[in-house]
Amino acid sequence: MENFGEQQINQHIQNHSVQLHTLQGCISNPAENMRQSLAAAAGNYKWFKSITSAELLGKNIVGPYLNSFAEEFKNVIGTLY
Repeated sequence: MENFGEQQINQHIQNHSVQLHTLQGCISNPAENMRQSLAAAAGNYKWFKSITSAELLGKNIVGPYLNSFAEEFKNVIGTLY
């Protein structure tokens, strides 16, 4: 949100979820059915296409919560290491 602003991120999510999800909903009550829309928005709008953003994502989300991710994702991260 720091890079794009809360309003713009919300619009990105709404665009890719056909108005089904909002940023606030994704933050306050995350659910599995939001994952595809979030991934599409992040890819289309290039949320993490900078080294700084990707490093922050890894440091603040992937690293600390790696054990809670699906095994397939953990394997990909393990391969990167």
